[in-house]
Amino acid sequence: MKKRSLIVLMLTLLVGCAPPKQIETLGIVSSYGADLLHEDKALDNTFLYKQFDPDIPEAIQAVESQANTYEGALDTANLKTNYKLVTGQIRVKVFGKELAETGIMRVLSPHFKNAEEPASLYLLVSETTAREVLTIDTSIDLSKYLYNLIDNNQKREILPESDFFDFVHKYEDIGIDPIQPLVTIEKQKPVIESIALFQNDVYVDSLSPKQTFLVKLMTESFKAGKQEMSLSKQPFEEFIEEDEDKHKDEEFHFVLSEIRSKSKILLNDKKNLSYDVNISLDARLMELSVPLLIKDEKVLKKLEKQIEDNFKEQLQEVMDKTKELNVDPMGFGTTYNQETRNNELTEEKWREMYPNIDVNFNIDVNIIRHGIFD
Repeated sequence: MKKRSLIVLMLTLLVGCAPPKQIETLGIVSSYGADLLHEDKALDNTFLYKQFDPDIPEAIQAVESQANTYEGALDTANLKTNYKLVTGQIRVKVFGKELAETGIMRVLSPHFKNAEEPASLYLLVSETTAREVLTIDTSIDLSKYLYNLIDNNQKREILPESDFFDFVHKYEDIGIDPIQPLVTIEKQKPVIESIALFQNDVYVDSLSPKQTFLVKLMTESFKAGKQEMSLSKQPFEEFIEEDEDKHKDEEFHFVLSEIRSKSKILLNDKKNLSYDVNISLDARLMELSVPLLIKDEKVLKKLEKQIEDNFKEQLQEVMDKTKELNVDPMGFGTTYNQETRNNELTEEKWREMYPNIDVNFNIDVNIIRHGIFD
């Protein structure tokens, strides 16, 4: 009993002797940005950090440093502030486009060895420099702004699901390439302009928001998505009531909302690299720009068929672009590897094969309700 009491007393004393962590002495890093220095390809770094010091009027500060590595950048940044910079709450890492074009894995790899950094965070590519994105507006918490910019749009199903682990998973797997949001500056605020396409860890080009929707349509399931579309008026001329549109556009516009979809990529001919992409999509029709007689079942079926054909055409354009760039964000190579159980498939071999694949799109569109037109 005495022995047990002594142990408890010793543990209590040890805990009491542990040096307290005074949060007022810490700079809590919330964002990191990396750009390329042209002279020697070193890193030009920006850290945003928070301070919990009541005597500091600006709680969020930026510190800049130059180094060849991420850890070196953090050490150099520490020499420029009297706060100890800690990265346990980092939420966003931003890479300037020029750096991304040389590869970003060298900056990301230290994350695996640093147990202090969080398990997940968002990655961004910037059309401008990462520094400009992180310092463009000092009146707001840019780390929180950027994190919510991605997180909210992923939850709204506008952006595909992508974060640090998604990037690394696709970087390491053969037959699929990462994608991440690409931001630019608009009216003194960072905005998501498009989606960055990577070949391995090298940024090569981008997809527009509409093209991004199509990639997501092939690779993920929508639960409550939304998409604006345009179709030619010509096939519907006899079903359009008196049109008050003075401009007489050749197209009409509408929105598909509450999109629910499922997709499956199938390899149906291993020798000729022929694939089927099967997509089923249910949606509600909203905001027609012309008075189309949508209650007519014949019109509804024609509209569904035109939407299917339009999707096929756009999907083929995305395929042509990714094959030309030799990037595979849809994971056709992963499907090939799984179906053939070919353990000898290498990165180099798939890069040779991918531009030659043939993809057939089978799309079934079902307009289940038509909103205000009921």
